Amino acid sequence: MKKLMQNLSIFLAVIVISTIVAEGLIRVIAPQQLLTPEPGIWKYDDAGFLVHLASINTMINHGEGTHHFITDEKGYRINHTATEYSSTSPDLAILGVGDSFLEAVSVENEETLPELIAREIHAKHGTTFYVANNSCSGWSPYYYYIQARNALEERRYDLGIVLLYTGNDIISPTDTSGVPERERHRQKKRAKFGTKSWFIVNILKPGKTWMESHSHLFNLGKRALFMILIREGKTLGDIPFSFYLENSDSDIWEGTTFWCKKLSAEFAKYDTPVCFIIIPNVWQAEEELFDNYLKFANIDPAAVDIDLPNRKLAEHFDRDSVWYCDPLEYMRECYDQGEQLFGSIDRHLSAQGHQRLAEYFLPESERVLLQKFEEKRQEAGESEVK
Repeated sequence: MKKLMQNLSIFLAVIVISTIVAEGLIRVIAPQQLLTPEPGIWKYDDAGFLVHLASINTMINHGEGTHHFITDEKGYRINHTATEYSSTSPDLAILGVGDSFLEAVSVENEETLPELIAREIHAKHGTTFYVANNSCSGWSPYYYYIQARNALEERRYDLGIVLLYTGNDIISPTDTSGVPERERHRQKKRAKFGTKSWFIVNILKPGKTWMESHSHLFNLGKRALFMILIREGKTLGDIPFSFYLENSDSDIWEGTTFWCKKLSAEFAKYDTPVCFIIIPNVWQAEEELFDNYLKFANIDPAAVDIDLPNRKLAEHFDRDSVWYCDPLEYMRECYDQGEQLFGSIDRHLSAQGHQRLAEYFLPESERVLLQKFEEKRQEAGESEVK
C-alpha cells in the first residue's frame, strides 16, 4: 500500500510538473487568446430580460480577439473611436435592433452592419449619421418590439434595421422569450446539491471559465479539439427546430410574422421604414458542416431542410408586405470562395460576415436613406420659404 501511494504521488507530481512546463512553453511559443470571464456588461431589467449596463468601457474576448465594448447612457453599444460619418447634428439616423448577432462582442462596433451602412453611404454622398445599436444577447422578436418602441419614442430615425436570426428568432405568437431568462438562471443555481445539474452549474462551468481566462495550454487544447469536432460535424449544438420539416405547418411562422408586423407598424407610426435582415445559421452557409452533423447524430436528411426558415419567412413576409432582405445565397457564394463569415470559436458573424451583409443590403438601404434625406431637404426648404 505504501509503495502504491509513493508511485501515485510520483505520477501526480510528474503530471503537475509536465503541465506547468507545457503551460510555460505555450505562453512563449504559441500564446493563446485568454477569454474574458463574465465581462460584467449585462444586468436584468424589471421584466427579467438581459440588458446592457449604461456608460461602461471595457474589453471583451470571446475567442476571436480582444475588442472594445462601450455603451452610452442608454446602454446602446457605441464606437470606441470617432468616425468621419458621425455627427452631433446628423443628416440621417439608423436604429439597429437585434440579439447577440448585432451585439457582436467578437467584433468592434464599427464593424457591425448598421455602422458599415452609414460609413459606405457617407463615403459616397457625404451624409452624416447617428447610429443606435439597440441589441443584447437573449432578446427575441417580442423584445425587439419592446425595445424599438422605446427607442422610437425618444428620437426620430430614418431607417430601422432588425436582425432576424433563423437559429432562435422563429417563435410562436404567444412567445415572449426572454422573460423567463432570470428565473431559469435562478433555477440552475438552486439545483439540488450533488445532482448532475448542480455539478455542471457550480463546478464544471466555473472551472471551465477560470481555465479559459487563465490557461494558454487549456485554450490551445480546446481550440484544436473544437476545430476537429467542427470538421467532423460533432459540435455546434442542436439543430434549430425551425429546420425540421415537421414544423412546416407550425404556428411559429405566423408567430414570427406577427411580431415583425407589430414592429413594422411601430416604425410606421413615425414614418420610418424598417427592414428585417434574415441572418443565416452557420450551418446554412457552411452546408458541409450540416451534412457531417447529420451523419454524426444519425438524423435522417429527409427530416430536415436548412432552407425551410428562409422559405417560410419569405412566404409570410411577402403575403403581409413586410420588408425583408435574405442574403443566404450570397453568403453561401462568399463562403464557397473561401471567406470566413463566422468566427472559429464564437460562431457569430465575423467582421467579414458583417461586411458581406452590408454589401448585400447597401443598395436597398442607400435608396431608402437618400430618399429620406431628400425629403428632409425639401422640408427644410419649405420651412425657410415660410
